[in-house]
Amino acid sequence: MAQETVPLRRYVEMLIGNVKESVKTAYASMEKRLEGMNEFRDTLKDQASKFVTRDEMNAKFEALDKQVDDLRMSKASLDGKASQQAVTTALLISLASIILGIIGIIINFV
Repeated sequence: MAQETVPLRRYVEMLIGNVKESVKTAYASMEKRLEGMNEFRDTLKDQASKFVTRDEMNAKFEALDKQVDDLRMSKASLDGKASQQAVTTALLISLASIILGIIGIIINFV
């Protein structure tokens, strides 16, 4: 069994070369992984840019609340007008009935 003897310097250079190759392989692997992570990060950024912020939603809700309040007030106003109209109509019918009643009484006495 013959073993090859290698000078120490050559052996150390060979070890350093192996380490350099391992580091290059690890670096390439890490670069590939980071590219994938960057793509994922960019996708999340794009998605997040399409989300509505809390302030925007609060502003929209406040505007909608105001519109709902305005509609309620408008409905209440219309309901009040309808009620006033009904009262006026009933009053006119009552006055007409009273007038007709008075006319009927006058006709009976004449």
